[in-house]
Amino acid sequence: GRFGEKIATRGMQSNIEIIELLLHSVYSRGQTAPEGSISPRVPVVIMLGAHAEGVSIEDQELIIQTIYQRFDGKPFLEHLPRLKEEAFHFLANSEPDPKSVNHLRATIVKAAELVITAKRPIAYLKFEGKILEKMQQAEVRLSRADAIDIAKNAGVEGEKAVDTLLRYFTNKGILLYYPEVRSLKDEIFISPQEVSDLVCAVITTQDCQPDTADLQQSYCRYNQYGLLEESLLNFILLQSKRSKDKEVLLGLLDKFNLATEISSNTRFSHELSKPKDSRSKLFFVPSLLVYDNVALYHKKDGDIVVQYYFPDGFLLESVFNQLLVKTIQWCCKYNHRVIW
Repeated sequence: GRFGEKIATRGMQSNIEIIELLLHSVYSRGQTAPEGSISPRVPVVIMLGAHAEGVSIEDQELIIQTIYQRFDGKPFLEHLPRLKEEAFHFLANSEPDPKSVNHLRATIVKAAELVITAKRPIAYLKFEGKILEKMQQAEVRLSRADAIDIAKNAGVEGEKAVDTLLRYFTNKGILLYYPEVRSLKDEIFISPQEVSDLVCAVITTQDCQPDTADLQQSYCRYNQYGLLEESLLNFILLQSKRSKDKEVLLGLLDKFNLATEISSNTRFSHELSKPKDSRSKLFFVPSLLVYDNVALYHKKDGDIVVQYYFPDGFLLESVFNQLLVKTIQWCCKYNHRVIW
């Protein structure tokens, strides 16, 4: 009788609408079940009515009929077990009936049995076990070739199958793999901390101690304008003993929109000269953009202008958002107008 009740915290959808949404979600990700499964599709969906004390057998039948009638002809119903008594279970919370609990447990085991004995999940479990073993050995990254070898030993062969496996474990959070970024195609991170440490080596500068006048000037530009010159990047990586990780780091900064390459013609101040080597790359890191106590380029009295030049006039939306927010924050702090 409460199927139509609205749930305010869920966008004012009714209970029955929530059930339909969840079943649609399962169906969109499901697949045909192995032969002999208790339902036509996997994963198997079991309906459990909790707090069922006081609900009569007649009322239970009415609930089941209401669900079947509401979703008549919907393909997601194929995720339910073929037998009605296996598809629907009613349990009292205060004094659960041992027979009902055992029946539910038996249904779950029956639903899972064929799936967990299928070749792919067993192979995936073996792969996951080997990855966890390497993590315990303090390894933080694997090459793609290493991952292919581990997958092959686990029973997964072929590049497409390995790509599917790596996507699965990336979604699950066991590892991190970003093949869409060219410099990261061969890198599999089996420790998320490694990703964090790599990025922090550049976007935090507390430990950076430049040892030449040119590097000190580059360091000043970076802390004031978020402009990271390649010479300073090389120095930071050398200090942190991560020089060999340069391309991987740039790939991560690009992947998470933490930095973007800009033109060496970027103008930022009359008082700080441009980088001497025009062939050196220049990166913009919005999180390092700080205006306090900086002599900026003045277009005219009352206007404060920082001009960043991006290749082809293109700037990633997320980077633009960071730049916009930081600029507005600073202008509001010092009562300046924002001009774009």
